[in-house]
Parts: sequence; C-alpha cells; structure tokens
Amino acid sequence: MLRRMDFFDVPVILEIENRCFKNPWSAFAFWELMSNEDCYCIVMANKKIIGYGMACLEEEKIHILNIAVEKEERRKGIGTRILQDMLEYGASNKKRRAFLEVRRRNCAAISFYERHHFNKIGVKRRYYSDDDAIIMERLMG
Repeated sequence: MLRRMDFFDVPVILEIENRCFKNPWSAFAFWELMSNEDCYCIVMANKKIIGYGMACLEEEKIHILNIAVEKEERRKGIGTRILQDMLEYGASNKKRRAFLEVRRRNCAAISFYERHHFNKIGVKRRYYSDDDAIIMERLMG
C-alpha cells in the first residue's frame, strides 16, 4: 500500500536509506522535504515500510529526488509503483517533464529508469563526492 510519508516514518526510512546508499541523507533532509508543500513524499508499506520515494515540483517539471526499496523486496515491482505514483502526482500538477540525477556507476538504477522511458540528457561532474551524476529526463503523458 502506498501512502504519504509522515514524521514518525523517518527512523525506519533512515535505516533503509543507510542500507541502500553509500552517502545517505540525514533525518533533517527528510524532515525538510516533508515540510515543503512542493514536495511529495511517499512510502510503500504492508506491515512495515519496505520502500519510499521523494519528489519535488519545479516550474514545468517534477524532480525525482530519491527512490529506495529494501534489498530483499526488489524486483517485485515496488520501485515501479513508487515511480509511477510520483509521475502521476507530477502529471496531476500539470508538469510536462520528469527528471532526476543518478550516479554514473549505478548501472542498475540507470537501467531501471531507462525501462521507464527516461533518457540520458547530460552529466553533472562531481555531483556526488565520489562520482558524477547522469541527468535523466522523460516527457509526461
């Protein structure tokens, strides 16, 4: 079940964040985004949280900031459902494009986004402390 993220979810989300990412976000970063009315923060939960996604509305586009799914829950369509929900949120707010940054070395994530019609449109050098970012974008609709 997808639902909006709330402040009580942050401790569990931080655990997932730390397991999924080399440079995890802080609790403050999550709280700040949840407090921003232009940001859409969701969790996938059955009995427990197994994934989450965060995106913010920007001018004519939606910026996909973060998607994470517990390792043992991957390849079950959860990341796809989270992404689709964020894209629908962008479309419902009349956004024409979706974009994101992904580590150049994160081949699994790049492949995931390409399967969902995102195209590589550029590179941000040294975007991460230890890697470049590939900028990916797709048209809505």
